Amino acid sequence: MKTEEKYRSLVENSTDSVFVVDYTGHFIFANEAWLKLTGYTLDGLEQLRFNTLLADDVQQPFFQSADDLQGPSHDYPQEYIIKRKDGTSINVEINSQIIRKKRKTVRDSKYCP
Repeated sequence: MKTEEKYRSLVENSTDSVFVVDYTGHFIFANEAWLKLTGYTLDGLEQLRFNTLLADDVQQPFFQSADDLQGPSHDYPQEYIIKRKDGTSINVEINSQIIRKKRKTVRDSKYCP
């Protein structure tokens, strides 16, 4: 098995929730654990920005703008309250990392139970 296939299998089958958003905050990838946690399908998530999952009373956005992605990564845990598709809320701790690939910036994150 090639290295890329091994990593893809590891992420897709991880019990930790893993998702990737682009520089606008739109989901471009989510593993099965994140889909199960949120109740969305990947097609449904791709229509959303991460900030739309935040509970209404949460003031701290995932990131304010693309300008936030120019500086260093925030690779320390941050706590959020997110809304699941069914309307219920859950507290999550998210570690995020900026990924720059082919001159495009995306943000990769992992939910930690």
